[in-house]
Amino acid sequence: MSLIVEKVSKRFGRRTGLAEVSFVTGPGEIVALLGPSGAGKTTLMRVVSGEWPPSDGYIRVGGDPLTHFSRHLVASSGDQRVVIRNFAGADYLRVWKLLYPQFDDALFSVFATRFSWDLSRRIESLPMGERSLFLTLGSLACRPVILLIDEPFQHLTPFEREMLCGLLRSYADEHRATVILASAELYEQESVLDRVVVLKNGRLLCATRLDEAKRTHRIVASAEDAGDLLTIGPVLAERLVFTDEEVGRMPTLHEIVSGYLNGAII
Repeated sequence: MSLIVEKVSKRFGRRTGLAEVSFVTGPGEIVALLGPSGAGKTTLMRVVSGEWPPSDGYIRVGGDPLTHFSRHLVASSGDQRVVIRNFAGADYLRVWKLLYPQFDDALFSVFATRFSWDLSRRIESLPMGERSLFLTLGSLACRPVILLIDEPFQHLTPFEREMLCGLLRSYADEHRATVILASAELYEQESVLDRVVVLKNGRLLCATRLDEAKRTHRIVASAEDAGDLLTIGPVLAERLVFTDEEVGRMPTLHEIVSGYLNGAII
């Protein structure tokens, strides 16, 4: 299902956390929400989840406004360092089933068996990797049409990261759901991503499909004469330019994000 974020701002007193952020995702897309610390990634995730109302703008899921009554369409796994104290896995399970009438018991049981989860154990006592997987896969079992995961691959082993990428890809494809992954860097997972959204200081720098970004951007040497091509920003000893001409070479996701972050004056 598609997600529409239209001119969303979030203010905290005199401080602006988000300033007129707009982007659209397509059904079945996995979206990388990227930017440095303080860019507004977590703020945007909390607004999209319905946890915080926007100060301005609106959010639509599948064309309909996101309201208190449609929050069951969105599930999120936030900062895994913060959990409900003294809550065991079974307590989380009860909350998920209460909030999400479409919760998939069979899928959760598969995860619980596969990873040998002890549901009587307090989540705060789990190693960070195990805690992260529990919260992320529990959110996936809620069967949302919009799944939001903050720092999904922190504390995971390379094998666990690959496994999670496969599960997220399968879920997005099968249910035509939008999956948004917020992180300071997701470059090792580039192959699983469909769209990229880049934030800096609460402002949107870039929002596009990754294949389109690669088609319309090139990396050229800083000393190379690029004519009238629009320079986005420096990338080490090279620069990212906006063009579909056959100059330089095709950029990686890392180079696209670096060019926008390095070139932005905000």
